[in-house]
Amino acid sequence: MRRVARALYEETRDLPIVSPHGHVDPRILAENAPFSEPASLIVQPDHYILRLLYANGVPLEALLKSEPRRVWQLFAEHYYLFRGTPSGAWLDYELNEVFSIRSSVSAETASPIYDQISEKLQSPEFRPRALFERFNIEVLATTDAATDRLEHHCAIRESGWKGRVIPTFRPDALFKISSPGFDALGARDYSGLVRAIADRRAYFKQLGATATDHAVLEPYTAALPEEEAERLFQRARQGEATPDDERRFTAHLLMEMARLSLADGLVMQIHAGALRDHNRAVFERFGPDMGGDIPVATEFTRNLRPLLNAYGNDPRFTLVVFTQNARVSSLNPAVL
Repeated sequence: MRRVARALYEETRDLPIVSPHGHVDPRILAENAPFSEPASLIVQPDHYILRLLYANGVPLEALLKSEPRRVWQLFAEHYYLFRGTPSGAWLDYELNEVFSIRSSVSAETASPIYDQISEKLQSPEFRPRALFERFNIEVLATTDAATDRLEHHCAIRESGWKGRVIPTFRPDALFKISSPGFDALGARDYSGLVRAIADRRAYFKQLGATATDHAVLEPYTAALPEEEAERLFQRARQGEATPDDERRFTAHLLMEMARLSLADGLVMQIHAGALRDHNRAVFERFGPDMGGDIPVATEFTRNLRPLLNAYGNDPRFTLVVFTQNARVSSLNPAVL
């Protein structure tokens, strides 16, 4: 198996990277400013790193609010925790191949490694766009809220730089009608909401978008009568929508997103099966994306059947399903 893996790697290692889904902030590439120091680049933005450290007793306050060199020291003191994990393999490769760090990370080596990385980050070769080109990235798709003005994408396009960075339309907040912060894009009725979503999709596509992205707890799909969709929308506007209302509204909006994909050609991506902000205390103190997401069992075959029966046979429609479970990924969506 290892021999086959190495052979595959050798055949593909020099191919350009096509990244259809990612969470790089486009501001980084728009401004192209030097990264400030190692802790804010490697440790603090990575919720996988934060989650493992927190699970082993390192306070999040110390990781997020301490002086950068202290954050790096804590990270290095606990670096052994990453042995045998995907994050560990990623970190080892990054430090060795990108930053040419040859010593092991530990409490004793933390300070000199911090200084080595900090020095490199100030050189032109480690500016964001230089790294983009060094990594041979052909295209990088970011993940952007439906309400995003995409000013950083505009700045990249207007800068004359040749790197291809495109937005991805992620309307999750528009589906959360039981949330106090529900945003209806200024619509006063359900049909107005759908028109507003279509307009936003068109704007994203104008700036290069090729796909939408939907992070739902379950890939449940079901078409509602128009009057029922309107009733749920009005309940949301009044702040009266319940979680069950939201589940039904989301199922219906997923059907609408598939229908709109027939018209505008955007690939529909569904990321299902992550229960967000599971750790309530961490969420309330530090906000979202702090490592509190946990996979849940997810059923695709029955849940997606209404959507696929409505649109799956149309050659204009492309659906990409992501799952948190490798076994489910190989057995369920493969036959859809």
